[in-house]
Amino acid sequence: MDNKVIIIISIVVVVLLLAIVGAVAAVLLLGGDKAPVVVDPNQRPEVVITVPLTTSLMVNVTDEDGKPHVARVHPAFELDASKDAYKELNETTLPLMEIRIRTEILNVVSKYPYEMLLEQGAPTRVAIDIKDAINTLLDTDIIFQVIWQDFIVQ
Repeated sequence: MDNKVIIIISIVVVVLLLAIVGAVAAVLLLGGDKAPVVVDPNQRPEVVITVPLTTSLMVNVTDEDGKPHVARVHPAFELDASKDAYKELNETTLPLMEIRIRTEILNVVSKYPYEMLLEQGAPTRVAIDIKDAINTLLDTDIIFQVIWQDFIVQ
């Protein structure tokens, strides 16, 4: 009886060792591929073209008490010229769509309450929202960043 137990235990140990060695070999042989390169969407493109909006925009905003205030914004857009969409949407064609773009900017800025527009970092938040809204409007991701020529809240 002792010999049978020793043989069974020996067989189990050998099978486990073979399984472990096989798993390690599989990981080493099959897992040798390089990890895929992840592109950071916030990484600045190599070729950026800046296209300013032709005029400043005045946007009505209200405070918590409902009093009216005015925000004056004048954005410019940094376009990623390395994108395929740049052939259709570039520094020449973007101004032709300015009416739609201005409307979208007015919609985005007017959603912010006056107090929030006064906070530190508000221009950055608004710029990101405008970038996302315009990229969605134009069904593209060519606008890399929105920068401010003017951002005044009164």
